[in-house]
Formats: sequence, C-alpha cells, structure tokens
Amino acid sequence: MTMFRKALMVLSMTLGLSACHPDDGQMTMGDAGVVGVADAGASTGPAAFLGKWRYEAGTSTTMGVCDDGSSFDIDADGTETETFTAGSQANEVVATDNGGCPITCTVSGNTATCSGGETCDGVTITSDVYTFVGGKLHEAASGSVVLDDGTQCQLTAPASVLVRVP
Repeated sequence: MTMFRKALMVLSMTLGLSACHPDDGQMTMGDAGVVGVADAGASTGPAAFLGKWRYEAGTSTTMGVCDDGSSFDIDADGTETETFTAGSQANEVVATDNGGCPITCTVSGNTATCSGGETCDGVTITSDVYTFVGGKLHEAASGSVVLDDGTQCQLTAPASVLVRVP
C-alpha cells in the first residue's frame, strides 16, 4: 500500500489539472468557473511559466480508476508545488514537482504541453498540459500507475489551479 500512496502523491503533484483543452488552449476555465478566451494581455511564451508555483487547495483532485474495479480521489492540500525552469530549446520549459520529478514541456503561446510517456516514482504520464490565464496556471493531466500487487490504475486530474509563489 505504500507504493500506492506514493504513486498517488506523485501523480497529484505532477498531474494536478485544470482545464480541458478542446481547442488547443484557447478556451479556458476562469477563476469563477466561467469558460472564456485566454487573457489577451497575459504574458505568453516560456517566460510566463518560469518560477515556482503552488497548487491551490480545493482546486486539484486526482481521480483513479483501477482494473480491479476500485476507484479513489485525492485532493491537493495546497503544499504541492511545480517549479518551471528554462529547457534546452528556446520554446521549452522543465516542470519539476516538489518530489524532484521533472517533465519537459513545449510552449506555444500561453500553453505548455508536456511530454507523455515519462515515468517518475512509478507514475507514467500520458498527458500534461498547463495553460497560463489571468496570472495563474491551469493544468489538465492523465497517467497510470501499476501497484505492488500488479493492479493497474488510470489517473486523471482535470481541474488544477496553480498560483505563483512570490
């Protein structure tokens, strides 16, 4: 059960999510839950993402559904962070969670799309997308984990909001 909890915590920190991106990041979920167009005056490109960000408590739920029929939800408590640094290419950033797991993301406008297929602490990331809107990051992610007993679980985090840490 320790591997299960560790994997869920890593996923929660790595995949905390927030906006479905049916139109490649142009439609976003605002702070009041109102869908709208990304802020026209907001910073874009990799510079908008750089720095340390904290998941807002109550905005990030990771949901898991396992092949044995079990399911669970894990809520971020507001202590989990992501730190974005410059990547090796001009349009890249590297997101590193407070557990030390990095993932490379390609930035286009106000959206950072992270590489799928990367594995850290037993969690394989399928997709991870951050959108910069109104001075906050909104994240949508999915992944999977295989527990110690061989049970596979699919993980989704569709609505996380991150605020910049001063």
